[in-house]
Amino acid sequence: MKLFIGCSSRPEIDKKYIEDADFISKKLADYGYDLIIGGISKEGMFGKILNNFNAAHRNIKVYTLKSYNEDISLFDVDCTYVENTFEREARIYNEASKVLILPGGTGSLAELFSMLEDNRTIKCTKEIIIYNQDGYYYDLIKFITKLIREKFNDYSILNYIKIFNEKEDLIKYLEV
Repeated sequence: MKLFIGCSSRPEIDKKYIEDADFISKKLADYGYDLIIGGISKEGMFGKILNNFNAAHRNIKVYTLKSYNEDISLFDVDCTYVENTFEREARIYNEASKVLILPGGTGSLAELFSMLEDNRTIKCTKEIIIYNQDGYYYDLIKFITKLIREKFNDYSILNYIKIFNEKEDLIKYLEV
């Protein structure tokens, strides 16, 4: 099963996010998931995730932009360069069996909303899973409920996402 993990690539973030990404990715690699990811870094959440999937000898597919100037020799990966983030998100979405969004910045939010809209529009059943670590996505979830309350979306938008607040519950759910 191919799992896309969206997350922050910045090493300066609070270590608690990096620690949970490390814990979660070790478990998922051990479960036999193959990884799809949108970049390469030896640091931060990306670094932990890539190290864990690499150490477990799982297949890793990277879709990235040449402009990111990443060193793909850091890991044993299959890398495809794309022209822009729109193309990257489309390729990731089409190849992934499941989508997992960990805490991240605007790139992770763009991936989440792009994939959520594709699920809604084409009535896809691809799972989009949000890890709401320490309430990280609380305001986002609140905003989505505002969209529903003010009729910009209907309640069915919530059918396309699963939200987990505890890493143990997330891991148990993703156990294959």
